[in-house]
Amino acid sequence: MIDTVHFELEIKLDENELKSDWRRSETTYPDQSIYVSYQKGRSNKKQSPYLRYHYRDEDIPTPKLEVQIQSVPKLFANHNQLQLGNIDLIILTINDYLRTVAGLTKINVKDALINRVDFFNDYDVNGHVKDYLSAIATLEYPHRDRNIFKNRLRFGSDKNYVGNGVVFYSENEETVFYDKEQQSNRFIAEGLLRHEKRFTSRASFKKAINTHSLSSSPILCQLNWAFVKRELQKDLEILGLDKSIQNRYKAVSVIIKTGNIRECNLYKNYLLLSEHKELSSIELVQKLKCEPGLIRDWKKTLKEANICPGFAKNDKTNLPPLTLPDEPQPILTQIKKLNRKHTRIANSKSKTREQERKSKPSE
Repeated sequence: MIDTVHFELEIKLDENELKSDWRRSETTYPDQSIYVSYQKGRSNKKQSPYLRYHYRDEDIPTPKLEVQIQSVPKLFANHNQLQLGNIDLIILTINDYLRTVAGLTKINVKDALINRVDFFNDYDVNGHVKDYLSAIATLEYPHRDRNIFKNRLRFGSDKNYVGNGVVFYSENEETVFYDKEQQSNRFIAEGLLRHEKRFTSRASFKKAINTHSLSSSPILCQLNWAFVKRELQKDLEILGLDKSIQNRYKAVSVIIKTGNIRECNLYKNYLLLSEHKELSSIELVQKLKCEPGLIRDWKKTLKEANICPGFAKNDKTNLPPLTLPDEPQPILTQIKKLNRKHTRIANSKSKTREQERKSKPSE
């Protein structure tokens, strides 16, 4: 449910307890006021949470603690494939971790103010992760730019990130789809397509909360699977991924039924041009020399026919819609399922290695 979360809360800590384990810095301003900051962890590291406790001497009554957790599931396990669907369990997990830190033994983050939050869901699509990503790379999200992870530094310097997924982004929000196995380099994630919705500013998250008639204060205890599911489902519906992904010939047959030969020919050219996934709708319109609204009309026609407006590179591929669960499975069920998958894949790889060893000619 939640992967990354950044939050803050007003709290007064005992600085004597912080001195042994936190980095302290102090800045004196021209008005002689003093800014004091205690930090633990590194803000650019994913391995452990980053903590910053700070205040300026004139507002000592309301110092703040800022917490940046890059992966909540990793506080619970050594990977981030578990769906912690219960916010009480998430808060308990965060509290348990933070209470091991010097000076935070009594902390409770229940009412912490959210600055950023990333939601996620993993779709088990078996061997079709690349096919889904190929289709998603041909889609567009209104009022957002698209990046197909050509720049390896978007999520890190690891070469495995290149061509790993698709991100639709604006200034305050991102929707991302990527190959979880390739990103994590863990075979236990085989066949998983990761879908993330990222609110990178408090304002965007607050707007989403207001849309769903929740309290206007974006605090941690408000989160629940129903809200997360609505936000992820909105992505699927806007992109058309709640429809089946058909091959391009099926899409052409639907457009042909409109009876406009010129449009059919234009659409065929559009499919060819769409393979150049770096082209935007505006660039496609310019190359096709057609009306700006025509591509939008095509997509609407396909959606009405229950077909996703994107298409996979493999023309023989027909893919089912992406669907979200009613609620995440219980943690123990997820752990058992992952353990069975781990055993099955490990045994399969072991048999493959054994067969390769036997097939080698003896020296």
